[in-house]
Amino acid sequence: MIPTPSPLPDALHQLQKAGADGNRLVVSRGSAWFVIHGARGETQLRCEAAASYYLPREARLSAARVAVLRQAGFGQAAGQRTLQRHWSPGSATEREALAVELDRLFVEVYDRPAGEPVELRLDLGATELVENPRLAAAIRALANARSQRMRNRMYSELLSAQLIVPMDAAGEMLTFGELEGWPVYGCFTDSAELRGWDPRGVPTRVVPGVALFPALMQTRVGSLLVNPQGRLGGELYRNEIEALASAARARR
Repeated sequence: MIPTPSPLPDALHQLQKAGADGNRLVVSRGSAWFVIHGARGETQLRCEAAASYYLPREARLSAARVAVLRQAGFGQAAGQRTLQRHWSPGSATEREALAVELDRLFVEVYDRPAGEPVELRLDLGATELVENPRLAAAIRALANARSQRMRNRMYSELLSAQLIVPMDAAGEMLTFGELEGWPVYGCFTDSAELRGWDPRGVPTRVVPGVALFPALMQTRVGSLLVNPQGRLGGELYRNEIEALASAARARR
């Protein structure tokens, strides 16, 4: 992800003519944002609008403001928290019109000042896809039958999985608060859960579970959130992380 000074219409054009199938443009003003997805050689762009879930309490949307988004063609996508719509700007004039429309929505939906400069972040590249269906199935099974056998199955799948770990600007594991004064870290089981947590994208590293848990035990870890704020996940406490680290060392 790179900051870009390009005007918005030019950045929209980059989504269509450069990069690959995972192109993403984040357009933000203050805490409000839109994420626009595109692919090289494709005319259609998909736009996600920040929902109240992603906004500070004081900036959350009223029903009337959500109605403005819906009147602009945004609708709820299955399994998504954001409202979305598609555009197919095929010319410079149409991209200019799209920029004007987003400017209007920043004002009418998010109460941002008219003419306020936008911040653009352009990410051009291929879709990064991580999936762990066996781990997802084990987490669901544990949720339905909280037995030690199911818990052990989930632990085993965590060690076998490739896990997505969010990183901070310094390249360290991102913290999700504290537990009794000890840092809480997080990981995601698949790309869809990561996108649900923050559609704007964050720096990440894909780490095998068998390497992650011993590494966590080299820190003052309080717990590990699996799919933070997601629909499928939970929290592993330090004693569980320690047991997983021991099992990982035995595997290796």
